Amino acid sequence: MPGQKVLLPYNFTVYDERALDFVIRILSSSKDAEITLFNAYTPAPEIDLNGSPLCNSFLRSFCLSPLTCLPVSSEK
Repeated sequence: MPGQKVLLPYNFTVYDERALDFVIRILSSSKDAEITLFNAYTPAPEIDLNGSPLCNSFLRSFCLSPLTCLPVSSEK
């Protein structure tokens, strides 16, 4: 029988560690087993903060002078 190959997603969580331990235990008796780890993640969504009252307030609180403050538009 050809060697066993396992493709295992790994994101450094406790559950991923448990899954890797399980696969290693199952395949430890096989001499030609191959485990490939890959890191997969979902990118954070883009959030449009233009015109957000909370964002505008936050930006105004960090302005040191009118010259360094970026214009904040309430238009959408």
